[in-house]
Amino acid sequence: MEDPERAKRVIDGYLAERQRRQAEIDQLQAQLRIDPFNIEAQRKIEEAIRLQNVEENMNFAMEHTPEVFAQVRTAAGLSLWSSTSSVS
Repeated sequence: MEDPERAKRVIDGYLAERQRRQAEIDQLQAQLRIDPFNIEAQRKIEEAIRLQNVEENMNFAMEHTPEVFAQVRTAAGLSLWSSTSSVS
């Protein structure tokens, strides 16, 4: 991103959403400690764990293969990686 303010807003939004989800998980876990057989709380925790795993996988992918998430340009301004190009 070329706009540092926009980058800060995006990162702040991401962090706020992450904190909100963690607070929700904490609340659901507290409900389960009170009633371990609460099926709805179990389902919500299961979904929260699934989303957390997706987020962790995305972070891992972004860290180890950032080129997949960004458009790479050559000096001529043409896309270096093209989905229409084929290797023969």
